[in-house]
Amino acid sequence: MTEQEFWKLIAVIDMGLVNEEDDFTGVEPLTNILAEMPPDNIKAFQESLTQKLYVLDSEERLDVSCGSDDGFLYQRCFLVASGQEVYEKAVTDVKFICDEIQWCEALLYVAEDAWGVNQETDWDYETSVSYETGSNTAHYK
Repeated sequence: MTEQEFWKLIAVIDMGLVNEEDDFTGVEPLTNILAEMPPDNIKAFQESLTQKLYVLDSEERLDVSCGSDDGFLYQRCFLVASGQEVYEKAVTDVKFICDEIQWCEALLYVAEDAWGVNQETDWDYETSVSYETGSNTAHYK
């Protein structure tokens, strides 16, 4: 999946709903589009998402975030869900993280939910890296 394709998919997220703390409804348009795609595209989306969350995983960002491992992960999801411009700013400015708790936890489940719509097998795709907080060990002391 190209960067352009990934960000085009992300752009269908209803950030109005996400900002109103209804992230599960806000990501439904993305889930619906992915559900119509071939299995390899769903996996490619998950790989791209995971890579972006991994890039944002750092001790310095964690220190200026809400502080908890899960909260920091959900904040990184919010930055990705906010689109390419916000994501790129967060990549270049380690202090750029939500100054209040803004989450998009639901983004983590989009690929698996899309898979479940039209696939007969269980979702068992493993990405090349982990998005969990602290996984990017090069950015932690």
